[in-house]
Amino acid sequence: MIVSVVIPTYCRSALLCEAIESVLGQNIDRLELLVIDDGSTDDTRERVRRFGDKVRYIFQENQGLGTARNLGFSLAKGKYVALLDDDDWWMPRKLEIQIALLENLPDTCGVFTNFSVFRSPEEIISDGIRTWFDPNINLSTYLGSPLKLRDILDHRFGYEPDTDVYVSPIYDQSLEQYFVLPSTSLIRRSSIPADLEFPKHDPICGDWEFFARLSRDSSLCFLDADTTFNRSHNDSHRLTRTKMISQIELRIDFLERVYLADNEYYSANRTKVDKTHLARLTELCKLQILASDLAAARETAAKARLLDVAKTPKQLLVLSAAAFPGADRAARQLRKLKRML
Repeated sequence: MIVSVVIPTYCRSALLCEAIESVLGQNIDRLELLVIDDGSTDDTRERVRRFGDKVRYIFQENQGLGTARNLGFSLAKGKYVALLDDDDWWMPRKLEIQIALLENLPDTCGVFTNFSVFRSPEEIISDGIRTWFDPNINLSTYLGSPLKLRDILDHRFGYEPDTDVYVSPIYDQSLEQYFVLPSTSLIRRSSIPADLEFPKHDPICGDWEFFARLSRDSSLCFLDADTTFNRSHNDSHRLTRTKMISQIELRIDFLERVYLADNEYYSANRTKVDKTHLARLTELCKLQILASDLAAARETAAKARLLDVAKTPKQLLVLSAAAFPGADRAARQLRKLKRML
């Protein structure tokens, strides 16, 4: 078995079938496809059954995305493991070029790629990774100087020979920025540390943490070409619908559990880590004030003030405001005024 594909799913049977078909359409013979059903209550089981023995279907009681992914990884037998979310799907030849890259870059632990954002058949945005950054971002700022695809592969499976390929760890860079759309990834199973799993409690930053830790001591390859469609929609199961205050709390939790707990990294990068920590705590404090949770805001502000790093006037203003009664009403009025101007 050369590739194991893990698709976690929950109550998206129609979209799941599109994802499955995109996997079975890859020109790969030795492939296993595992669908991990995280407690679906729709017709997922019946729909998957129609694919016969091409798909291995595993049902678990609803435990969350991280648990479903971990189960899939534990069952995978392939040399490489690919992730695919149930609402995304792959372009043809996606796996072929990724396998070729990993075979020709043996010191890398995995490869991920660019993607297209699918909003509707009439609105498809290519170069999706740059929608996560400033539009003028130069990826070399984060990932170093690129190679060209032609310098790595003789057979390029229909991709342009001048396509940029970056080979870099992303652990340090992931302190502040997210890089990997999981559905674009292919991971060398032998490179996954024995203790590395997706955090079970965190569906928002779980993949961010996984790929950061995966590249702690090894490089990832980034192919700057679209291989995957990432569906942009707002169904009831979409993780980005999670309230912003919860998202910021999980980002802080991720930073504290990974970067603050990494003594070697923190000792060498204390100021950088503390500045990022302060920025996230300040943002959380502001959101707590706006939500009229002043007790929580005061706790967050106290935690932020303990950080031995210079604070901007704006940060000091937010952290100080948490101590004043009525700060929530004043903050909401100020936000309303800014929107009107």
